[in-house]
Amino acid sequence: MAGELKPSENYTLLIKEAAEYFGIGIKRMRRLAENNDGDFSFYAGNRYVIIRPKLEEYLLKKAERRSDSYAESEDEPDEQTDS
Repeated sequence: MAGELKPSENYTLLIKEAAEYFGIGIKRMRRLAENNDGDFSFYAGNRYVIIRPKLEEYLLKKAERRSDSYAESEDEPDEQTDS
């Protein structure tokens, strides 16, 4: 269709579009939208609408927290008991 934007140019995406764009399964994307209603998604009519920039920000923060917790666990020495 003429005039259609790419998902990377759209401010909002539907569940299926967001799942394809971010490489997440549709069921997982729906669960994320349902659990984060108001943060990066909202319910409009009979469907969830994803706010793409806010979801990108959410995923980046989540990835940073995971990498930080992984780095902390790598820094801690293993506890060994003397028997």
